[in-house]
Amino acid sequence: MRWRGCENSWRNGPSDYATRKQQLGRPIGGFQLIQEKLERMLGSLNAALALAIRLAELSETQAGVNDEQAALAQVWVCAHM
Repeated sequence: MRWRGCENSWRNGPSDYATRKQQLGRPIGGFQLIQEKLERMLGSLNAALALAIRLAELSETQAGVNDEQAALAQVWVCAHM
């Protein structure tokens, strides 16, 4: 489960940076636009992870994953990350 360590760094890295980085004398994490961006990033990360988990579950079934499903997941992830 090495991906758990990567996932934690993806989740915590940007928010840690936003609390450390200063702009106009205060952390950039206090700005509403930055908060919205962090929320979108986290939402996209969760959706991409859910897609990967679902494809892994489908691959273990008898039907498997077809090329269209894999391609759609890849396109969505690339567009949102």
